[in-house]
Amino acid sequence: MTWCGRESLLENTVMATRPVEIGPTGKQAARNIERLRSMLSISQRQLAARLTELGRPTPSTALSKIGRGQRRVDVDDLVAIAIALGVSPSTLLLPAVADASKVEVTGAGTVTARAAWDWADGISLLAPADGRRGQRPASPLRFIPSRP
Repeated sequence: MTWCGRESLLENTVMATRPVEIGPTGKQAARNIERLRSMLSISQRQLAARLTELGRPTPSTALSKIGRGQRRVDVDDLVAIAIALGVSPSTLLLPAVADASKVEVTGAGTVTARAAWDWADGISLLAPADGRRGQRPASPLRFIPSRP
């Protein structure tokens, strides 16, 4: 094995052992999955079985890692989990209430839960509440409601 091969192997080993960085929306999704699973009295094994039936096999060990914040939820997993739990994807991504409480949203910073839900429901642009109020996105795009 050449030095380059060893260096590449070392980089892959370091990458594999590096802790998973999960942003605020990913953490909210993990909390919501656990909250809803508990509320519905569904075990991780039962949820894993439902996901397998939906064509998205996910071992219960993976669900456990998601719940502990040790594994990210990709978009396909999120949608399948939402279907398995009988909720919308937004219900997994956002807080359980739509009030004036503050919530972290990836890319937007701190906003009110109401503003996050209004944005997710396609009602309004998400305006950060952490001192950048009123700023528009840098691009010339305008807000387009998400409902047809």
